Amino acid sequence: MDFLRNWMEDRIEDSVTEGRRGNYKPGFVESIGGALTGVNAQGVADDLKTSDDKREADKYLTSIGETTESLGLSGDTYTLQDVKGAFTKTTRTRDETEKKDNRAFITSQTELSQKPVLDQLKETAKTNAGQLELARNTLKQQGEKADKQLQLTIQQGNQQMQLTSAQMAQANNQFLMQMADTKDQRAAELEVRKMEMDREDLRYNENLDRQDRKDRKANIAALVQGIASLGAAFAM
Repeated sequence: MDFLRNWMEDRIEDSVTEGRRGNYKPGFVESIGGALTGVNAQGVADDLKTSDDKREADKYLTSIGETTESLGLSGDTYTLQDVKGAFTKTTRTRDETEKKDNRAFITSQTELSQKPVLDQLKETAKTNAGQLELARNTLKQQGEKADKQLQLTIQQGNQQMQLTSAQMAQANNQFLMQMADTKDQRAAELEVRKMEMDREDLRYNENLDRQDRKDRKANIAALVQGIASLGAAFAM
């Protein structure tokens, strides 16, 4: 009985033809013979199809130097399309991994090559910051010294103006007292007016000097502020 089944299976395999859609079909007579001998003719055809597909897929695997394990295929039933799809997916994954590794390598090499330059720039920045701080402190000290000198000059100028005003007032009073004893009162008034105008001119000139000293003080303060801002920019 087994001999008959085996013979029938061989006959069915020999009769199998491939349809337009790639499916296998047993011969009509062999299908009837299989039914009489208890052999599933379509099952034999399907098994043959599976075996042929696997053989074709294995041949392709050998040609591309891959295995089912390297492509992540599991099980014993796979087709050429399964292998090609897995190979395409694996190749894409490998390419992406290689590109990622290359980018990481290039990045690491770039950082490594630029490290000495960055270290030098940092050291230079520290040196420049120290020199800038020294220059800023020097200018600050000079500004404070100039400010003290300016305050002293203004104070001396005020004292001199007060003294001059007092002297002029005293001279004016003396002159008025002298002119009061003369008959030329008109001339005395003109002379007093002239002295007042002279005093106004003196006050005006001293106001100009005082404003000039204030402007110099403001310019020095602006210079110190500019240096401080420049130092803050370098420090960043």
